[in-house]
Amino acid sequence: MAVSQSTVSIGTHGKGTQEITDLPFLFQDTVFFDQADVTAEDEHRTKMIKDNVRRDVLKSEVSEDDFIRSLDLQMDVFLMQDQHVQRVTQLINKTNQFNLTTIRRTQDDVVALSKREDTLVLGMSLTDRFGDYGLVGVAILVFEKDVCVIDTFLMSCRVLGRRAETAFLHGVSAFAKQHKCGSLNASFIPTLKNKPAQNMLPDHGFSYDESGDIWRFDMADQTFPDHGITLNIIDNI
Repeated sequence: MAVSQSTVSIGTHGKGTQEITDLPFLFQDTVFFDQADVTAEDEHRTKMIKDNVRRDVLKSEVSEDDFIRSLDLQMDVFLMQDQHVQRVTQLINKTNQFNLTTIRRTQDDVVALSKREDTLVLGMSLTDRFGDYGLVGVAILVFEKDVCVIDTFLMSCRVLGRRAETAFLHGVSAFAKQHKCGSLNASFIPTLKNKPAQNMLPDHGFSYDESGDIWRFDMADQTFPDHGITLNIIDNI
């Protein structure tokens, strides 16, 4: 490996002489010793790019149904835990395309919601034969007697085209069923960027109620299109 011959100067905050024992603290303040972290992130990003190239090659060779089946998609839908809070908050504030309501919240807001007795904050992660997509979906459910209101439903654009929205909604309905809900209620609030999500509710059996400007799904008629994804409901209530 070729190494560029450059001189790196480390500031001494105005001191002419620096004790050798101070060097570790100086090293902490300079970016030149952060290469390990950068490399780890670069490697993760590079792997994701390579995984997506392999997926694209496979997608070009088979039908959509065969593509989904051959991916061997595995989805976990789970209650948010402490280790998920930062990523959940990030998704809530940065996801624009597949986001029914685009309601933004702070990390404190998310934690407070998760502690309410009438609310569940759910996360969704996805893997396939090529790799791990990570935590890529968030749903916030609010229970009002026998009605489950979907306050938030969003997914990262990296899993679009995988039928993940159908499997995720299936997982959401499982939690609503545990709470003995008779219906799911949801809203779609259009923005300049969330057009990919505009047909999700009618495409999954929700009926529009003009009187309440709400979409309703009758749990008694609960059916979902075949999504070809192995769904794991992790109930740690």
